[in-house]
Amino acid sequence: MSRQIILKHKEILLIIERLAVQVAESNLNSSNLVLIGLNKRGYFISEMVLEFLKKYLPNIQLDLQNISINTEGEINSSAENLNESHSVVIIDDVLNSGKTAFIAADYCFKKGVTKIETLFLAQREYRNFPIHANFVGVSIATTLRDHVYFDNTQNSDLQVYLS
Repeated sequence: MSRQIILKHKEILLIIERLAVQVAESNLNSSNLVLIGLNKRGYFISEMVLEFLKKYLPNIQLDLQNISINTEGEINSSAENLNESHSVVIIDDVLNSGKTAFIAADYCFKKGVTKIETLFLAQREYRNFPIHANFVGVSIATTLRDHVYFDNTQNSDLQVYLS
C-alpha cells in the first residue's frame, strides 16, 4: 500500500497553532469553552489545541472532554455536564463522512449547548452527513477509495498521509 505524505510534523504543529488562534478569535466573548476530542486521535489534537488556547484565552474557563463513538454510533462520553452556558468545539483528526462529528454535535445539542463549532486537522472534500467544518487545517480532494490518515504513533514525527 503506497502512502503519500500530505503533512509533516512541523507543518502539523503550525497548523494546530493557527487553528487554536482561530478558535480563540471565535470565542473571545465566551466564558466557558469546552473542547471535545473525538475518539483517540481527536482527543490527541484537542490536547494540543488546549495548550495554545491557555496562552491566547487566559481569562476563559477551558475544559477538555472526550467522546468516543464506536462503529454502531454508540457514545461513551466524559462530557456529561454540558449545558447552554458552554461553548463547544468538537475536534477530530480527519473529517471523512461526517458521521462521528454529526453524532457528537447531536449529543451536545441535546445537552442544551447553543454554540457548537467543529475543528479538523484535515477534511475530505465530500461527506455523507450535514456537518460544516468551522476550522480546518487542510482540505484534500480525494476519491472514494482514498483514505486520509493522521499518524500520531510517534509524538516527535506526526504525519497526515493519503493511502
